[in-house]
Amino acid sequence: MPLNGCASKSRRELVSRPDYWQLKQAFEALLDRSADAQDAYLQTLAESDPDLARIMSKRLARMRANIAAEATPITVDQVTPDIPGFCVIAAAGAGGMGQVWKVHRDAQPDQILALKQIHRSHLDAPLDAQMRRRFDQERAVLARLSHPNIVPLIDAGVDSEDRPYLLTPWIDGLRIDHWCAAQQASLVDRVRLIRDLAEAIGHAHAQLIIHRDLKPANVLVDGNREVRVLDFGIAKLLDQSDTYRSDTTTGFSLMTLRYAAPEQVQQGVLGPGCDLYAIGVMLYELIAARSPYDGAENPAALSLAIANVQPEPPSRRCQLAHGALHVADLDAITLKLLRKPPADRYGSAQELVADLNRWLAGDVVLARGDERGYLAKRWLWRWRFGLAAAMLIPVLITWHVWRLDAQLAETARQRDRARAVADYFVDLFRNADPGASREGSITARELLEASAGRLETDPSLNADTRGLLQMVTGRVYTDLGMVAEAEPLLAAAIERMQRESPKPVAELLDALRTHAAVLYQLDRVPESLARSEAAIALLESEHETHSERYAGMLQNAALALATMGKQDDADQLFERALSVLATSHPTSRAYALLLLNLGGDRASRFEHQAAVTYFDRAEPVANALQPPDADLSWSIRRASLSSKLELARTREAFAALRTEIATASDAATAFYGRDHLETAFWQELAGISAALVGNWQQTQTAFNASRDIARHLFEAPDHPFRQRFELNAQIARFVADPNDTVARAALSAARDSVQTASPEAPEVALLGELLSVPACANFGASIPSDLYSETPPADATLPAWLQHLQLVAGHWRSKRC
Repeated sequence: MPLNGCASKSRRELVSRPDYWQLKQAFEALLDRSADAQDAYLQTLAESDPDLARIMSKRLARMRANIAAEATPITVDQVTPDIPGFCVIAAAGAGGMGQVWKVHRDAQPDQILALKQIHRSHLDAPLDAQMRRRFDQERAVLARLSHPNIVPLIDAGVDSEDRPYLLTPWIDGLRIDHWCAAQQASLVDRVRLIRDLAEAIGHAHAQLIIHRDLKPANVLVDGNREVRVLDFGIAKLLDQSDTYRSDTTTGFSLMTLRYAAPEQVQQGVLGPGCDLYAIGVMLYELIAARSPYDGAENPAALSLAIANVQPEPPSRRCQLAHGALHVADLDAITLKLLRKPPADRYGSAQELVADLNRWLAGDVVLARGDERGYLAKRWLWRWRFGLAAAMLIPVLITWHVWRLDAQLAETARQRDRARAVADYFVDLFRNADPGASREGSITARELLEASAGRLETDPSLNADTRGLLQMVTGRVYTDLGMVAEAEPLLAAAIERMQRESPKPVAELLDALRTHAAVLYQLDRVPESLARSEAAIALLESEHETHSERYAGMLQNAALALATMGKQDDADQLFERALSVLATSHPTSRAYALLLLNLGGDRASRFEHQAAVTYFDRAEPVANALQPPDADLSWSIRRASLSSKLELARTREAFAALRTEIATASDAATAFYGRDHLETAFWQELAGISAALVGNWQQTQTAFNASRDIARHLFEAPDHPFRQRFELNAQIARFVADPNDTVARAALSAARDSVQTASPEAPEVALLGELLSVPACANFGASIPSDLYSETPPADATLPAWLQHLQLVAGHWRSKRC
């Protein structure tokens, strides 16, 4: 019996047909079309099957009436988006969130992308400054999801009309349910697809990111039979401010109710469990070819069923599972995912992956581990053909059941650890502000601050769970560019992990690598080197000397050695890393990163031609990565443009590079957000390019922007990056107006500070020469063209813009006002 009473006449007529399930799928596909397309399809159908057209028309009319009663209809935007740097190829569809466009970059016409533009109906007001900052922060985290089964968020921003958009690679594929139907996929193939989906979701959960809108339309299977998860984090991005609509009756204007977890229906606190529940619904449908709540015909009935009704095992509802091995185990896995309290589901996506792998291998599953006699029955089934050796049975049963119990004990330990992690972050949302959690207005930064404050004091955490949480929180702080906040968490995590027995090798390596990078950014280079060397030793103890991780740690150590002035030692490690990657991983991200670092090392020695050669080798490797690594591509581009700027010798060359850098800097700022360290570096490069054509007002604006970011990120005034950007801003202010007595005094103080720290630094002489120019000097208008053709000395110790500034200062020192 349906959950909302007697079945409607149109539904009874549809179910009575022998081809019911094919027609049901056709009807569901019809729902994905626009209203006009639905009507046109039904008119065509009426010519060949008038009875079916009548039945489907009645059901469609009823559903339209329900939708109209439950939510405000969505109007699809028809105006082509106007976004600089992109060319729209065609409209590619529309959904509840908005319009999808097929586009390409102006500079890369062969790379087809999907641009998703949010409906105007989801915006009650333009993005204000606070909302824009939140959007930047959350997008920066999402953009760093790197997993082969996750379609990455390449970029996000607002168009000329201040409407948000999101940019991802274009994926040619079918929805997971449609693909399985078209391929007549076996039960094993369907479970493998769900297993791959769960692996991708687990990767995101480890980054503290929840999808919140998993459904077949967001899970494609491509031409390589690989799962690709779409729209990751879009629901979170859309819910970052109450300027987004949330006033529909059901509260599900941005989410498909059919795949919503009970806590979503009841507007409770959301955690990783809501994604696991949605995976359970999809697994159920792929097994049974119907929804676990297919009797509910309207949103109210469906919401009630999701919150209160326990579905029957999926294998009882479909021929696909009949005769399959261990179908009861698969039923148990599916129903565990569909349990109402999140704590009763799997503790993590990784735990689900492990259970699905056990089912695929014919092993015992965690979902039935508490059933009396389950282990013995499974063992007897596995060895059913060898039971003739009766004398061995007691011994073998005892040993194998003990081994299976040991496996389950280890699995349970991992489950408890993962569940503790999941529960910890659910509690964070609940304790921060329940109202804000429901509205989705808690930002990543606020969540992390709450996490860091509890990690040392929460008595419910055991030592290994506390270490894992500290490592994960530190990594996310690092991705947000908040390295000062990340450092103590990573240090504490490493200390705890090193005391564990056995050591969690993979997690410890991740913590050592991240901590080394953070310490390097904090100018604690010897400590960074020590962390890299510890990671190298750990990898060698595991006999892992040909992996990308090993090469990555070699080059991290090499960078630290080079910074410490130990160039010969650094070169040896660089060569070892290059040998590993060029031989074993020539198309990898690690190889592209190594080439970038080798180029950066040469650039630091003012060997810019050699640096550009490395950057040119790195760029095609990075651009070919799947999934794309936009962060790496941006870093290579910035480094390459910086070295090319150093090599330029004519006014025309400087002007051309300045235009390219200005465009790239704006795009990079949109990608990283306004408070990221990379944005500061791009602003600095834009300011340098403006200085080399004499536009010191633009230089001052750009340098001030990079200085403000550094002040925001680094509280300590003596942090090297902050000092660097502060000095740049002081130079630009003075050069823009040498008559500014405050600027002159600030520059004089900066000169004294640099001289105290490093008396032989070349900047000391430069600042002294600048302070000796007359107050009437005009740096912008005074650069004679012959200065551009001057060849910098072979032993250059200053970047090009400061060399030219030195030349201009010399020109003005001979002048009188």
